[in-house]
Amino acid sequence: MKKLIPITLLNCTVALLMFACSSNSTTNTKSIFGRWKIVDVQNSDTVLKIPEKILYVIELNTDSSFSVYIEDNILKGIFSVKANQQIEFKDITVTDVCCNSQLGETIELLFSKSPFQFQLRNDTLLLSNKNEQLSIKFIQQ
Repeated sequence: MKKLIPITLLNCTVALLMFACSSNSTTNTKSIFGRWKIVDVQNSDTVLKIPEKILYVIELNTDSSFSVYIEDNILKGIFSVKANQQIEFKDITVTDVCCNSQLGETIELLFSKSPFQFQLRNDTLLLSNKNEQLSIKFIQQ
């Protein structure tokens, strides 16, 4: 009977740790879903602040699709999230309703620089690509 108690305790501990780890990673993934406003873009030597009157938005959907609203055009595709806080955008298509401004063209081009590492802090999402020395900051809408 004495041997049974430590084994049962060990099994319970392992089960709790597995449950805690799996629910934690799910929470991180679920929290990136939704509508995010692009606030600024930085590369190695430039910071592009998005003017308040211009609304560039990305929607990350639970079905792994995404849409980026850039002036008159929409960038669409799919994304995947990996366990190491990495997000990749692929199968990207763009509508060409009208011409984007230079800023809009830059925002459009950024999503081809995938994959990105992502960080969540309160209502802020930060995507960064160390190889490209690039980061994109979003706030939740």
